[in-house]
Amino acid sequence: MSIAGLVPFLVSPRNSAAAVADMMKKTDCSRIITLHHAHHNLIDGIREQVPDRQVIVEELPTLSYAFPKLGNEAESDPFDSYPTAPSRPDLDKPAIYIHSSGSTGFPKPIAHSYKVQVHSMRQRTIGTLHHFSPSRRLGVMALPAFHFYGLVVQLYVPIATLATAVLYPPRSATGPHAPPVIPTSDNVLVTIRKTECSLLATVPTFLEQWARSKDAVEELKKLDLVFYSGGPLPAKIGDALCAAGVQIGSIYGGTGFGIPVLLPDKKDLAGGDWIWMRFAGNIKIRWAPQGDETYECQVLTTEDHQVAVENLPDVKGYATLDVFVKHPTKNMWKIVGRIDDVITLASGEKTVPAPMEDVIGSSPLLDGAIMFGRERGQVGILVEPQPEYTVDVLDDKAIAEFRNKIWPVIEEANKTAPAFSRIFKEMILITHKGKPMLRTPKGTLQKKAMVKAYETEIDAL
Repeated sequence: MSIAGLVPFLVSPRNSAAAVADMMKKTDCSRIITLHHAHHNLIDGIREQVPDRQVIVEELPTLSYAFPKLGNEAESDPFDSYPTAPSRPDLDKPAIYIHSSGSTGFPKPIAHSYKVQVHSMRQRTIGTLHHFSPSRRLGVMALPAFHFYGLVVQLYVPIATLATAVLYPPRSATGPHAPPVIPTSDNVLVTIRKTECSLLATVPTFLEQWARSKDAVEELKKLDLVFYSGGPLPAKIGDALCAAGVQIGSIYGGTGFGIPVLLPDKKDLAGGDWIWMRFAGNIKIRWAPQGDETYECQVLTTEDHQVAVENLPDVKGYATLDVFVKHPTKNMWKIVGRIDDVITLASGEKTVPAPMEDVIGSSPLLDGAIMFGRERGQVGILVEPQPEYTVDVLDDKAIAEFRNKIWPVIEEANKTAPAFSRIFKEMILITHKGKPMLRTPKGTLQKKAMVKAYETEIDAL
């Protein structure tokens, strides 16, 4: 598409029609390339949202149609190379659009210039793949291509390092209307086993599921490295995987500023520091103190690293709003939350909810946990039971029984919390079927939206 002079915009089909239409207006986009049979309801909804705009919808050709001999070529087969671009692009022009997760409203389209692309592929994060096994076969099938994390490991890594990115085989070869493979924890393991991957890029949800299976853990132990991003992993899960011998580590990045950290070092992992990260030496980070031994990560623009979004008032760079703490002995950092997640109580005392949500969310009885309490006298926790533990919220006895079931994990979270951050049993609020927890396309909880949705119930506690 780039060679044809077009600017691709990778959009998640999980977005609402209103959200997609909003982003199309902001980017002056009027053409959609998709599988119409799979997304016709979304497309119809988009057209309704923009009645004054002509939306051109084109069917995406199947891979077998575009490349009929892909995977079955012989030396005697003709080979047509891609046409050469008519001219070198302006490095400051948009090369691609990616959208944010939309955790606080409609997702926002973010332009990545050609310079951002080049700098992304030159980052040491990607370069450190050379430290691993010569095959460097990287399993990336668990990630959505519309997310920056997926774009980096599925496209930029193979281009920059010649590592092999392993995806699912296209189902379109069996029929034009065959749906694509949906990643699951089971089929990811099957695929990395069949393709003999040496590394795996994944998400916390799958790690939580694998940690409960001895067979899955044994499979993960065969890999040189398993790294995750896109959300927090409960410490209990990570510790268990690490203790079992899985080379697990986290990476950190974002659509607006790239990936400023290195891939986890085996020496650090051997010491149990799987949750801590090292920032690349060629990335300029400004650590903004928050007054409580935490720091906001601000990624600055340099000649070697152009951030996609510059939102700092005094210098060129990106304020991530992500809050970190420094390792007591190593030059490593751990993310503990976000500035906009900090809960300020009516007393003026401040609670960082992420560590407690991390512990509580690790309960096998729960599918999600969100702390609340802004401008209130004390904090509480909104929890969503796993489907098999659904609670009738009109039944006081059922509520009390479920609170008792999860109370041990609440007590565990309370142990390390200051007195004003501790959760009392009567401040446990349970979601009901009519208002399930909202999640972004990448699976993270929409905290502000959920607290607002349950405002009446919170007031009644």
